[in-house]
Amino acid sequence: MTEITSTAPATPAGEIVPFKTAAKPRAERIAAGEVVLYPARGVCTVREIATTWVDGVAFEVYVLVQEGTGGTLMVPMGKAAANGLRRVPGGKELDGALEVLKGRARAGRGVWARRAKEFEEKIKSGDPALLAEVVRDLHGKAGQPEQSYSERMIYENALERLTSVVAAGKKVDRAAATALLLAALGPSKKAACPGRGGA
Repeated sequence: MTEITSTAPATPAGEIVPFKTAAKPRAERIAAGEVVLYPARGVCTVREIATTWVDGVAFEVYVLVQEGTGGTLMVPMGKAAANGLRRVPGGKELDGALEVLKGRARAGRGVWARRAKEFEEKIKSGDPALLAEVVRDLHGKAGQPEQSYSERMIYENALERLTSVVAAGKKVDRAAATALLLAALGPSKKAACPGRGGA
C-alpha cells in the first residue's frame, strides 16, 4: 500500500477530493483494478488503495484514473458511498437505460436556462437512466441548425458519459456501445407534448 504524506494541493497529474471528517472504511471494499462509476467524473479505474495523512489522521483513499483523460483523483474510502462511487452498473440497469432511449422525447417547457440546469444535474448524477433521458430528449436536434451551442454541449456530454458506462458495463468497445445506443434511439424522435410521455 502506498503512503502519501503530503496534504498540499494536488499537482497537474491529479487532485484530492476535499476531506471533511475522519470516517471508518467501509466493510466491503472495491479492489484495485476494478472499473467504477464516479458521478462527478464518469467511468474510472481504481489504480490503487493508498493512505494519506491529514492533521495527523490517516485516511485510506481510492486513487482513481479517469477514462479518456487519464487524470487522477483521490476519494476517501469512508466517503466513497456519499460521493456516489460504485462499481459500474450492468445487466438490468443498463437495459433499463436502453429502454429509456426508445421512449418518446419529452418536449421542453419553460426557459432553456432552467432546463439546462436540470439536464446538468442528471448528468452529474451518473445514473444511466437519467443520462439516457438527457440523450433522448436532445437527440432530435442533434446536428440540426436550430440546435444551440449549449444544447449541443450538454447532449454530447451526456452521450459521452452514457457511452462510457455502457461500454464498461457490457464489456464492449466504445464503437459497439455507440451502436447499441444509436439502435435504441432509432430515427430522430418528435418530442412529446409537455406533461405527456418521457420520464
